[in-house]
Amino acid sequence: MGVNLLGISIYDLRYRKFVLNPPTIEVSELGRIDDRTFKLINPEGRYFATLYLPGEYRERYYPNAHVEPHFADGETSVEEFLGRAQNPDLDIDNQYWKAMRMESPHAYRLMVHMHELGGEESSPINDLNYARALKEIVKQDRYYKGNLDKALSDVAKLSETITDSGSQSDINTCTDFLRLISSVRTSLAYDSMMSDNSDNEWIDKEYTAWHNLMEAMAYYLDYLYSTETYRAVPEVKNNRIISWLDYRRETLEKEREILSGELVYAVAPSTADSLKNPADYDNLFSTFHDYSDPSYYHPMWNEVKYAFDEWRYARIKVPEGLDAHKRLSYEEYSREVVDSVFSCIEGLDWPGFRPAK
Repeated sequence: MGVNLLGISIYDLRYRKFVLNPPTIEVSELGRIDDRTFKLINPEGRYFATLYLPGEYRERYYPNAHVEPHFADGETSVEEFLGRAQNPDLDIDNQYWKAMRMESPHAYRLMVHMHELGGEESSPINDLNYARALKEIVKQDRYYKGNLDKALSDVAKLSETITDSGSQSDINTCTDFLRLISSVRTSLAYDSMMSDNSDNEWIDKEYTAWHNLMEAMAYYLDYLYSTETYRAVPEVKNNRIISWLDYRRETLEKEREILSGELVYAVAPSTADSLKNPADYDNLFSTFHDYSDPSYYHPMWNEVKYAFDEWRYARIKVPEGLDAHKRLSYEEYSREVVDSVFSCIEGLDWPGFRPAK
């Protein structure tokens, strides 16, 4: 291992090649997990991947050192979130927040709760427990009495007051809340799906895979928007992520109907021919990979592709063991869902980020 001005590099003496090469993968810090695994920290401080030295992992032997993307895995309980909600500081010294408090004190209080409970690292369980905690807070609220849909809608409407200042920063804050609200709604939709199908472990795994895919895509947006050639404000990023979350929530409702036997589904003939297939997925992702340099690390190939493949595999496993009509309906609908999500990934493509061939 060596360190130079470009960052940390790791060289495999046996195979005489770089495992980590600074020109292709930026690592500013290496964190030891154990003797054979290490955290890779990028210049922004994100633990984005894990380096595995040769050995056996998850019942599979790897003869060479390899890198796998890492997604957040923190765990904060519902009780911990609720503990933070005790005695919120409602007196925020900002004229727009004061205006919101006067306009709708009930929605304002929940808004402060959402703000104070935030700040936790996003992970599959953290996002679920955050949403569950908000649901409990609304349940105990004397005004909303458990009507979460109205409570979140009120917060969304109230957050627009922040934009009255006209500053881009406040507009971004508003869309931060809108993104958070969409995330809560989608997390609870997943929570309901998992509760209704508690005997199917792959639905839980599909949720985790979906969450990781969203994280990978969101990080890739950061990658896009931080460059001079593709600069955009956080408001634009938030709106794109909101559209992904809203779409997934809509599809979850239809999947619940399919799994409950209420809906028999088949892709329309006019749509079937336009749906992409695995070869189309591989074709896009391969443009971000340099086969002549195996150590080349690109987030579209090493993170987004990895997460997309994991999510797609989980969706293949979900209908196994179901009745024939449910299985076929789920598989048919899944073709459309995967195709639409891949279209979102295609929208992240930027030829300037492809490696030179």
